[in-house]
Amino acid sequence: MMELKLTDESNTDFQKLVQDLEQEYYDIHGEIALKYKEYNKITDPHVVLLAIENKKPIACGSFKKINENSIEIKRVFVNKNHRKQGMATEIIKKLEEIAVKQGYVYSFLETGKENIAAIATYEKLGYLKIENTGFFKEDEICLSMKKDLRSL
Repeated sequence: MMELKLTDESNTDFQKLVQDLEQEYYDIHGEIALKYKEYNKITDPHVVLLAIENKKPIACGSFKKINENSIEIKRVFVNKNHRKQGMATEIIKKLEEIAVKQGYVYSFLETGKENIAAIATYEKLGYLKIENTGFFKEDEICLSMKKDLRSL
């Protein structure tokens, strides 16, 4: 039975899952994945959710504050053996609920344009494609998305 555990960026299980995510990106994309390593460092405070099954972490997701009314969803990852069971959707929905309770209005995220499964999940959850900004402004392989959390 899966349980969701609320924690933060210092959690070692979360850090291990993030390492697995980074390795998977590197395995798929090679050297290009290193371009995003600095951006994806978890140095700011994050609200983290871990999915635990049989006392083992199997999935995660987090968000960090962008400004007074916006968050960025980050590091959504499900272990390969547990995919296609709705865990990412469940984690994102719970993160959004927490964000709303904390007074946030907008949720942003970035993903790769070729990450069709993730994009479909985000669109199903109400995220809309937007113009890339900031770090991703001129990036041809990334896709930025936004959701108005007042719709929850």
